[in-house]
Amino acid sequence: MSHGTTPAPTLGTSPNHVDPGPYWLWDYYLGLINQQGVPFNTGPAPSGVIRLNPSSGRQPDGSGGTETTANFNFFYLHTKPSTASPLLPAKGSPGDITAVSNNVETMISYDTLARQPDAAGTGDTMYEIWYGAALSSSSWTATGTKAWLAVPPGAAEQGHGTVVTLSGRRGKSASVYGQPGGTSGNVIGSTPSGSAYLSPWSVTVSGTTWYAINYNHRQAWVPKAEVTSTRTK
Repeated sequence: MSHGTTPAPTLGTSPNHVDPGPYWLWDYYLGLINQQGVPFNTGPAPSGVIRLNPSSGRQPDGSGGTETTANFNFFYLHTKPSTASPLLPAKGSPGDITAVSNNVETMISYDTLARQPDAAGTGDTMYEIWYGAALSSSSWTATGTKAWLAVPPGAAEQGHGTVVTLSGRRGKSASVYGQPGGTSGNVIGSTPSGSAYLSPWSVTVSGTTWYAINYNHRQAWVPKAEVTSTRTK
C-alpha cells in the first residue's frame, strides 16, 4: 500500500498525492522484497477478481535499472466497453497525470462484473468494475459508478481478498469513509445498494469491524453494518 493509495480522511483536503507515481514498478519492487525471503501476501482468491500486473510494471525498460515512458503504470477507466469511449471525469487539469480521480494502479485487486474484448479493436480486454468516481464539479466527494477498465493482453492475473456487497440503511446508498472508525465528518463518498468491492483486509476499531475496500485509485473504508454479504470463492 502506497501513500498515493491512501485517501485524505476527510473532504477538507483534496486527496491529490500520487507518490510513488505512475512509473513506480510495483511488481519489480515487491519481487525484490520477496527475494529477501518475505512471502507474498495472498489470502482468498474469489472468482471474477483480477489484479493488474502488466509487463510495463515487471522490469525497468531503461539502461541501468531506470524507467522509461513505456513503464507508465496508471490505467484509466472508460464509460463504455471501448477504449474509444470517453474516460470517466477527472478532477484537475486535462492531461495532468497527477489527477488520480479516474484511474487505478497496478497490483491492486478488483471484483469484475463483466468482461469483453475492447470494441475499438486494440486487443485489450475490457473489465467492468465498481469505481468511486469524482462526478461533482465542486467537490472531491466520490460516487460508486460502474466503469470499464482496459487491460492489455496477459496483464490480468488472479486477485486476492474478500468481495463485499454493500448497502446503506433501508437499502439506501452506503457511506464510504476515509479512515476506519470514522464519523460523519470522515465520509468521502457513497455507493449504491448492491455494489461490490474487493476488500484486502479488515480491522476492528472500538468493537466495530471495518473493511478496507479498493474504491478507486485509493483504498477507503466501510463499517460491517453496511456489508450485506461477503464472498471468498
